[in-house]
Amino acid sequence: MSADAAASPTPALDDPYEWPSEKSRALREVIATAPELAGLRTFIGLTDALVKVGKEVRERAYAAAEARGYQGWDTLIFAEGFARERLEWRDRFVNVILLQAGTARLGPPDDQAQTLMDALIDPDTICQILDRVSSAASWLDLLTLPEG
Repeated sequence: MSADAAASPTPALDDPYEWPSEKSRALREVIATAPELAGLRTFIGLTDALVKVGKEVRERAYAAAEARGYQGWDTLIFAEGFARERLEWRDRFVNVILLQAGTARLGPPDDQAQTLMDALIDPDTICQILDRVSSAASWLDLLTLPEG
């Protein structure tokens, strides 16, 4: 939390930039996801990490920020870092472990398989996929989990 956020007085409940306001949550979601606001994200030092991780991870990121006492723009910046860390973890995991295990069993992934791997975020899903490496007949079979 920045020194300014810690020193600022308690925000008014209707202040659209401060937590726990519902307006604040909606505003953060728009800033995090709206393509036309990419310039604003760049201006305030954010990447597209919050866009890429999906709503569930964004909600966890905002909840983690709230639990740590962040307010205002510090919440958004913390959430961005949380999302970026999640993407870095996913990239390391997918590009090292899953790629090696899948390539050893199925050969190099095609473009469709690489796109599916790039979309993986959830650790539970990645673990389910790894459990299926030995039984999968193709990359598509491996990366497409059955419903339910």
